[in-house]
Amino acid sequence: MQVKYNKQFLKELAKLPNKTSTKIEKFVFESLPKCSTIEQVGNIEKMIGYKNCFKVSVGIKRKNEYIVVATVKHRGGGNL
Repeated sequence: MQVKYNKQFLKELAKLPNKTSTKIEKFVFESLPKCSTIEQVGNIEKMIGYKNCFKVSVGIKRKNEYIVVATVKHRGGGNL
């Protein structure tokens, strides 16, 4: 699956603690591109009120044949 990264996501990722950002980087740069469908991403939820938007620990959006990684927020002790 083709993945694109918003500038906002990259800026927010740089601000996260190293332990957290390392896990997220592994997911979005290594695991996510290997998936052939959005359903293969794993623990994913459709975002209420947004068409084609989903959430994992990062905000991702489906756009035709590719995924856009839109945002990432630190939520405390959450796990990936």
